[in-house]
Amino acid sequence: MRDRFTRLSLDTFADQFEPVEHGYLYRRSLKGAPIPVSADERDAFVAVYQQRQKRLPILAAGFGLALIGAAMLLFGASGKGMDDSAIWAICVVILIVIFAATHWNWTRPVRRLAGRAAVGEACSKAIVRRRNLARITYPQVFGAPVLVGLMLWKISGSTDLLHGWGRLWLVLGGLAVAGALVQGLRKWWIERAP
Repeated sequence: MRDRFTRLSLDTFADQFEPVEHGYLYRRSLKGAPIPVSADERDAFVAVYQQRQKRLPILAAGFGLALIGAAMLLFGASGKGMDDSAIWAICVVILIVIFAATHWNWTRPVRRLAGRAAVGEACSKAIVRRRNLARITYPQVFGAPVLVGLMLWKISGSTDLLHGWGRLWLVLGGLAVAGALVQGLRKWWIERAP
């Protein structure tokens, strides 16, 4: 599962580099103004991104252990035990660090190419929407309701989905299915348009 996510992340990063006749055009997040780069520059950006993203779980685990150790020392010195709110706060800080490091890796080409002139305009919202919908496949659209159904079935083994807070799972599942179906309908509509 982790390898699949890493591959998806790397592919999404590499998709920012659009091949052209003499190299590539870099568009930040597939929508920024196009900046020309050579094939070697593109390959270097992708290699560095891949290397740093592979190291990220190790760095996050080390940071998390250091943070937990510091919290244990702090709570131990005060004579109190670590409560649930402290544990949640540590988890939130670790997630923030992971997202910040990923964002830093993602925007490395922006920092490196800051002085280079763009050769065109940024994509409009309509073009970005069309590109994003083109990347979604129909098996993904129709697979989402199946996955939600399986998830709800698994949850129903330990939670009553028809009473109390269990109904929240049904609402969240319904929203996920509706979102997937709306995306599928939008994809179908855009593909039919001339």
